[in-house]
Amino acid sequence: MNINEVKATLNNHLPSGEYGPYYLSFVSDSESITIQREKRGEEVPDKSIISGEIPTSSYSCSDIDSVVKSILFFKINLHKYKELKLDIAKHTVIFTYGYDLEKQPIKKTSSSKRMPTHLPLGDLKNALFPIHGGYVIRDTDSSIAVANRKYFTIQGFGFDYDPSIATRKALMEYTERYCSMLDLPDTITGSYNQIKNKVAVIHPEKFGLYPSDIPKERYQLVTYHHDLEIDWVKAHSLVNEEVFYVPEQMVQYLKPAMKNKYTIESSNGCAIGNGDEEAALFSTLEAYERDIFFKSWFRSAPLLNITELTGYESQTLFFATKGYKLEFFVLPNEAQIPVVWALIRSNDARNAIYSITGLGCHPQLEHAIESAFHELYNAYLNLTGLKEEKLTNLIREVETKERLDSIEDHFYLFASYKVKDLLEKKLSNAREEAYTNLLKWSFYTENLQEELSWVVKKISTQYENILVIHQDNALLSSLSLSCTKVLLVGAMPVDFTSDLVRITGMQEDEIRWKERNIHPLA
Repeated sequence: MNINEVKATLNNHLPSGEYGPYYLSFVSDSESITIQREKRGEEVPDKSIISGEIPTSSYSCSDIDSVVKSILFFKINLHKYKELKLDIAKHTVIFTYGYDLEKQPIKKTSSSKRMPTHLPLGDLKNALFPIHGGYVIRDTDSSIAVANRKYFTIQGFGFDYDPSIATRKALMEYTERYCSMLDLPDTITGSYNQIKNKVAVIHPEKFGLYPSDIPKERYQLVTYHHDLEIDWVKAHSLVNEEVFYVPEQMVQYLKPAMKNKYTIESSNGCAIGNGDEEAALFSTLEAYERDIFFKSWFRSAPLLNITELTGYESQTLFFATKGYKLEFFVLPNEAQIPVVWALIRSNDARNAIYSITGLGCHPQLEHAIESAFHELYNAYLNLTGLKEEKLTNLIREVETKERLDSIEDHFYLFASYKVKDLLEKKLSNAREEAYTNLLKWSFYTENLQEELSWVVKKISTQYENILVIHQDNALLSSLSLSCTKVLLVGAMPVDFTSDLVRITGMQEDEIRWKERNIHPLA
């Protein structure tokens, strides 16, 4: 197979020119031929401002028959790939992803959770695999974990009764984490004092700052002050569409070698979706879920214990046979949006694990319950998947500590019987409420933009602003996905460990310090 044979095959099966809304052109040298797809009438985006990898899939292509098959495959998938490169010398064909879709933010039904996905699982796996040396997948009874080979902080988890759905969830969360380590478009650099009169900016104090006496050196942090030069990223208000700049550290929390790092942020409020509206909706729901849980937890607010719940009889029986009681609580909130806490507690002292928590939030109560249970059950599978000796040692180790030193410490502390009295105290003022009575909180629509607007309107009175940051990058653009981070200005910071507790001026500051920031989230 030589270059002339390949050119002749191309001219026969896929000559350059117009194909529906696209125009195909060829670029060649002595060893390769590249077919490029362009959309007619579409402006070429400025690629210089978008970071991240453009995903590809590579296959062996050793003869003319393979070339023909590759050309025909490219032809029928022009909406999916923007480039096909035939490397004659290496006998390889490389497809470059470039999904071109016009999507409407419409779900299949008003009770659906998300839009129908446009991205086959195989494409998602193939597109992500070359990034940073690839990934490894672990499957524990449909509890899927994915971790990058180079950056272990890029990881994702997913559970579902259908293994393929669990894998998709894990890979989408993996992609979400990846999006949090890149440079964003329109990033600016300067201190608060330098930029405050040039652009609308949210003061870092609004998101909480650590007190001066915490050992920042231990966590490789610097002390924030108004002349500290940091990077800032563009945010849009979901309330009034105004533009603000916020500290990059509140958004791109996994970015390596961050300049003048003064705070430690988490994935709270990050979400990935099939479109902008879907991503922003689930970002907002997660940020609200965590804020309401923390306020309920540290204020010891009265909870609603869901009774007469149908559809979870098998799950309740499963845990009962294991010596656990499964309960679901609705966390009361001003917006009356379903925020659900799923909890198992052991009633058999022979169990190594005492409790596990899961949270869920959604305009439809049934989806909030499902999300909370899946989070709980995924954690249960991961804990019980450990060797008994290792699990026992991890729990005993955290039991001996006076202070929590890591995110994992929160997890293992609440797996310990040491928190039994604390949990009973937090739940002591819960009252029962029938599931059917709580359904009045639910909101149903097929339109995700309407759903997002409904959520924003309901919760906006509780915060100074609701800001969304679009974490645009080449990977997302190539796969036609969206990833966002939502910041609720005035929410309680989601903090871990007993040292790293940010002060906001809220009434919970003193309680969190007094209780050493002990909570079951991890």
